[in-house]
Amino acid sequence: DGHLEPGDEIVGVNGKSVAGMTKTQIARHIKSQGTPVNLDMRKLQADQKEHNSLDIALKNIKHRIVEGLSAQTADALGLSRAILVNDDMIQKLKNLEANSFAYQELAKRIHAVIYSYKELATLHREM
Repeated sequence: DGHLEPGDEIVGVNGKSVAGMTKTQIARHIKSQGTPVNLDMRKLQADQKEHNSLDIALKNIKHRIVEGLSAQTADALGLSRAILVNDDMIQKLKNLEANSFAYQELAKRIHAVIYSYKELATLHREM
């Protein structure tokens, strides 16, 4: 659905696989891409039938372990082959989106002020 949620795993950035990369490497890679960035995600949530599978259970355990570790510790243990999205990252993304919206609105308002100033100057010349 286009939204990151806790437990989601980034498996690709702009169509390129990030398999084998540490989460620190992936974060640097994402930052180097500029905007917009397209993330390929693996959703941890599964339907009820799949939820009981060993794969999902193991991923749940891995995510719980990695969330409690520092990035360096997780990388050293080989547990962070992709970025595991947590609440902190989601909040940071929401803040970035909010700032983006604020700057877009600021640009619109500046444009309106400049247009109004141009109209005033035109009216002043006509007087």
